[in-house]
Amino acid sequence: MAETKRTAIINGTPYIGGIDIGNTSQLSVAQTYEEKSLPNYQGGGGNDDSFKRLTAVTITLAARNVSVATLEAALGGTATAEAAAPVADEEHTVVAPGQLISFVSLQDLSQTLTVTDSAGATTYVEGTDYTRKRGGIIVLAGGAIDADDVIKVSYTRHKGQRIQALLRTAKESNLEFDGTNERTNAPWFARFFRVNWSPADSLELIGDDFATFTITGEVLRDETRVGVGESQFFELLVGDL
Repeated sequence: MAETKRTAIINGTPYIGGIDIGNTSQLSVAQTYEEKSLPNYQGGGGNDDSFKRLTAVTITLAARNVSVATLEAALGGTATAEAAAPVADEEHTVVAPGQLISFVSLQDLSQTLTVTDSAGATTYVEGTDYTRKRGGIIVLAGGAIDADDVIKVSYTRHKGQRIQALLRTAKESNLEFDGTNERTNAPWFARFFRVNWSPADSLELIGDDFATFTITGEVLRDETRVGVGESQFFELLVGDL
């Protein structure tokens, strides 16, 4: 009986350690091998024997959604949630007019900002003494704030995540891919038992297209899988074969 011709357009959702990382435009697996060859020394050329040994299995993910899991993986860091809350009398020393004074936390620009001198006796005026920016303020030349002045700022912290980057160069978890073949609507599911994730080589913070967070990892051997015919690296479940 002739085999039915099939094609595949695979899409789906990757899960790192069980966490959905959302829309992902690439999930690719690459194997590299070391080849050993024994030349034929008896004339006629060619090899008398050859052997390939698996040296590495790597995964590349191109994550397109901004999420805690994606950024932690891409930056090799840990995230801490920060709730919206008032911040009072945060002190800063002015270096010079025209320079950004960045606040400790994100400020909610829809809420009031108050800037005073160190004693709290003088309240400075936005547009005259400083301009407000997303990350803080810029002191204006000709205003009442001078270089080396100590000022206090009170604002409302914007809710979000504080991610400390590059705290680690590797993190291990499993990876599962819950996918489908769009040509047949049949399920495709992949399990990578152990993946050692590395921080992204680069991070694009300015661009004119949707951001991509490229995450790479090496698939390691799972020594607990010892059954006959069981892969120690990954398995693929294909529903339309």
